Amino acid sequence: QYLPEPTAALDWRASPMRAPSLEGACPAFVATASHDVLRDEAEEYARRLRRAGVTVKQKRYVGWHGFWGRRTRRSKVDGLKVLEDVAAELTAAFLASLPPNGSSTG
Repeated sequence: QYLPEPTAALDWRASPMRAPSLEGACPAFVATASHDVLRDEAEEYARRLRRAGVTVKQKRYVGWHGFWGRRTRRSKVDGLKVLEDVAAELTAAFLASLPPNGSSTG
């Protein structure tokens, strides 16, 4: 849906799983839903990242896909909890990247 043409899906930039190597990728937080058709692919991506030496935190939420930022009867996943988890991971990553004691590097 977001690609200009179907053949663009073969490019690793559209699907990182197609990259020959994931070495040097940024740390990742991989959130999946237990009943998502893409769950296995996302979890394999997390495994590939780990094998490439990338720091990965992974969490599988119980319920259906389509849970971001909301909770529906069908989803059963508390989407707001997912957003809180993602925000906590991003906050930790950003804080870890700051210079010590708030000193400036330039």
